[in-house]
Amino acid sequence: MSTDMRASRWIRVGVALVLAGWIAPAVVALAAGEVAGAGAAPFPAGTTFNLVSVSGVQFGMGAAGAVPGLGTGDFHVTLFGTSALGASQVIKFDGDVSGISILQGSAVLTGTGALDMGDGTVPRVGVPFTATATANTLLLVLSGTTLPRATLTQGAITIQ
Repeated sequence: MSTDMRASRWIRVGVALVLAGWIAPAVVALAAGEVAGAGAAPFPAGTTFNLVSVSGVQFGMGAAGAVPGLGTGDFHVTLFGTSALGASQVIKFDGDVSGISILQGSAVLTGTGALDMGDGTVPRVGVPFTATATANTLLLVLSGTTLPRATLTQGAITIQ
């Protein structure tokens, strides 16, 4: 084996060790587990979802997984808002959890569900969501729209 080939091999080994050192802690830190909770929280003034001004959220969730990144469960959200015409509008989302990851006291739930805008239109199905929960906050990405982190004023979230 030539000196160049040996040097190349050691460089590749070194790069692999460095990458393993960066990636391994992140993989080890992710865990499977359970999350359950229900509650309510306000949104800051000016929060909108699909052109509807939303003032608050109520939610309920329960999910579990034995393998990091995979899980099953339910995730339900009701957004309280006002339409562009000034009428009260209640937006409902019913989701099926397909992924759960727990990292340092927070849980990330992912999946898809049905979104009913509460305006008489047919509910959309297959809408993706990501919910990041801590003991007293909920960050929701619904149909690609990130809502502000909501701090619970009622209820609780348990992460195990």
